Amino acid sequence: NDDLTIYDGWTPTEPFALFVHDFDAHVPGPWFTAANMHTFGDEGFTCTSESYRETYERAEGQVAADRAMAHVLTHYDGVVHGYDALVGRLLERLQARGLLERTIVIVTSNHGEDFGEHGPGIKHGALYDTTLRVPLVVAGPGIVGARVQTPVQGIDLAPTVLALALVPEDKSMDGVSFADLLAGGTAEPDRALRPLFSLTNARNLSVRTSTAKLIRTNEPDA
Repeated sequence: NDDLTIYDGWTPTEPFALFVHDFDAHVPGPWFTAANMHTFGDEGFTCTSESYRETYERAEGQVAADRAMAHVLTHYDGVVHGYDALVGRLLERLQARGLLERTIVIVTSNHGEDFGEHGPGIKHGALYDTTLRVPLVVAGPGIVGARVQTPVQGIDLAPTVLALALVPEDKSMDGVSFADLLAGGTAEPDRALRPLFSLTNARNLSVRTSTAKLIRTNEPDA
């Protein structure tokens, strides 16, 4: 929860894995008090617990499209800022228990949002980079502070976590560990050409390499 009270009495006595998942970025509002709500002139328009698309469409009926989008983005940025603060409090608790220096921390997301970058409106299920390129930050012992240029995908996280935890490789997994890249290694030339796949259903899918991308869809406005 917001105060992270669930972790206050927790001190692990053996290796642990903690998975913290939050849905707040899917809808506007939860991190804002009434004083922080963004309004436009006399409209007095505020966000509710609707989706961003529903919020935008409702706002567009009251104000110009660019102002409606600016309104939604204000709330989206506020939610992300709130979640960033939550992560900070969790790291502070790990540090207070003497665990942070020997813990691998991974921050990522399942998808982004398309806020009008590819046509009017908000696209939640499209396969453009605005939706598919998500944050991925990994920190901890043995990890260098460098940006990995080689493309990776969500299914690579599990084998990477196992490798960082020194668990023997499971060759049946579809993903490929990038733990060597986090340690400062250089990817083999063929890894940059490895195809990465994304889909929302069998008729809405994409494949890409580090230099090219193909989208096949019958839902261009998804």
